Amino acid sequence: MNLLGLRLIAQIMNWTDDGVATAEYTWLRLMASTKYDGYSDFRAGSRFIENLAIWLKQFDAEDRQTAYDFIKHR
Repeated sequence: MNLLGLRLIAQIMNWTDDGVATAEYTWLRLMASTKYDGYSDFRAGSRFIENLAIWLKQFDAEDRQTAYDFIKHR
């Protein structure tokens, strides 16, 4: 798993508490390994963490948690 990508997500989401970041990293790693990065038809070089970071950046800072929660709970 790309630690730089995880740190980027933490920065975008403004996770300043290491406990929150650590808990979310666990979920992000699970999603990346089982739902996205291992999918046989994914584009070469395209990864879940990096794409999630790009997607989250499009939202205003106050709306990012809602967008993240939508991905996490749907």
